Amino acid sequence: MPVFNEPRWVAVAARDAAAAAVASGFRNPEMVIVDDGSDEATQAVLASLELPIPLRVMRQTNQGRFRAREAGIRESYGELILLIDSRVSIAPGALRFVHGEAHGSAIHGAWNAHVNVLLEGNSFARFWNVLTEISFAEYFDNPRTTSFGEEDFDRFPKGTTCFLAPKDDLLKAIEAFESHFADPAMANDDTNLIRILARTERINISPNFACTYRSRNGSARSSDMHITEASSSSTASCDQARASCRFSSPSSRCRSPRPAGLSGGSSAWRGWRSQCLPPLGSSGLPSAAAQPTSRY
Repeated sequence: MPVFNEPRWVAVAARDAAAAAVASGFRNPEMVIVDDGSDEATQAVLASLELPIPLRVMRQTNQGRFRAREAGIRESYGELILLIDSRVSIAPGALRFVHGEAHGSAIHGAWNAHVNVLLEGNSFARFWNVLTEISFAEYFDNPRTTSFGEEDFDRFPKGTTCFLAPKDDLLKAIEAFESHFADPAMANDDTNLIRILARTERINISPNFACTYRSRNGSARSSDMHITEASSSSTASCDQARASCRFSSPSSRCRSPRPAGLSGGSSAWRGWRSQCLPPLGSSGLPSAAAQPTSRY
């Protein structure tokens, strides 16, 4: 788990991951947290953190999430690595599901988590969640246990925010990884790293291997932290198969169906967008006040 200036959620994320590991059936779990040059508040939380599994906290000067993940992977003892971010809670039964699949069928290789985004009070998260579910309708129209490879890679959601894979495979992918940034601290490893893995073995994905993601500028309350079935009172969803977009927040403007066969740039799209998405700035993205400022 890489962490940078996240005193609010890192302990919650770590405890949830530890609890899932204890319940999983995997032997000898441990946690390695890499403090990537965090502030004193985050350091204080990490110093007081107690878990039901062995914990090691590594501290380094700020080098970015990619290098922090690499350091944690190399430091880990296990053969199987769960990459998870410091604002992400893995579902209690997620690792137990993967353990059962790995031992009860021919499913092997890496697992990409089904990500549930906390949306309440966060227009930026709501905006990108809608676009994500539309872009990857192949999966979100019918969330199921399946897999994708290099040939259908771009049709499925993927990311290393909660990602399980063999240590040796991850290290090989890191060695082969190339970034467009001269400074590795700015590298976004999500797509390229997973694409390297998908060249040799299909990536599994399932709603049973799930996590909850909290964006940095979110306003989720502690009562929102339980991993539960989606409900109309606490979640938002965009189901392309039913051509509808629903948001639960009383302040949400999204109340109308998304027209079937909607195409970007059409008048129907613009009308639906004005109801369902937050106000856009001149760049076509949510206004600057809603955008995160950290690379984490």
